[in-house]
Parts: sequence; C-alpha cells; structure tokens
Amino acid sequence: MHIKKMKIPNTNQTWEKEIFKAYDEAVELLNSGNTLLGNIKNIFRLAPIIAANNRGITNEVTRIEMLEYVVECAEYDFSIDENSKENYLFHFVISYIYAHVAAQLVEAMEGDKIMEYINANNELFNYA
Repeated sequence: MHIKKMKIPNTNQTWEKEIFKAYDEAVELLNSGNTLLGNIKNIFRLAPIIAANNRGITNEVTRIEMLEYVVECAEYDFSIDENSKENYLFHFVISYIYAHVAAQLVEAMEGDKIMEYINANNELFNYA
C-alpha cells in the first residue's frame, strides 16, 4: 500500500469507483497473506488504512482515530446482529466512507448520502 494524495471524490459515482478499487486492493492484500486479519469478514479493518493512504494522511493520530471509529461502528453492528459479519462488502464500503467522516474530510450527512447511493446501486449483502 502506498500513500497517495487523491482528491476527495465529487460525485457519488466517483466515490463508488474509488471504494470498489479500494476493496479490490484490500482483497488482494488479504489474499497475499500480508495481514493479520485472518479472513474476509475482517476486511473492513483495511478500509480506513486504504482511505488514509488515498488521502495522503500520514498523521498517526488521525489514522488511529479513523481505524478506531470504523471498528467501533462495526462492532456495534455485530453486537446487534452476529450474522452481519457475513456482510463484509457492506462493512468495507461503510467503513471506507466513514473513515473520511472520522478524519473530518466528509460530513456525516454527506457520508450517509454516498452510502445510500452505493447501497441502492450494488448488492452489498452476502446473506439473505
């Protein structure tokens, strides 16, 4: 993973493209065995790392805040519905978006709208 300085996407379609590219990168990293995540259900933990790299964020405090925020959100979801761990694509997408909220790069309402668009246009759930 390389640190880049990409602009914040300005359309939902651009967000969608960036997020799925980040997901592919996370899957590749997971499959290479270069992480301690274990399995795909934990892939959401890579979302804030890739998001920080894509935005050129090198400040460790901000990077940790991004990770802690998305992990807290995901663990809350898991506490309500243990089966939601199966929705690893959904959790990656929302973690990528909300990592930007934690870094104060995107407002929460904007994040909600991006997530709504991506959820409406993609199959993010892995179980019925």
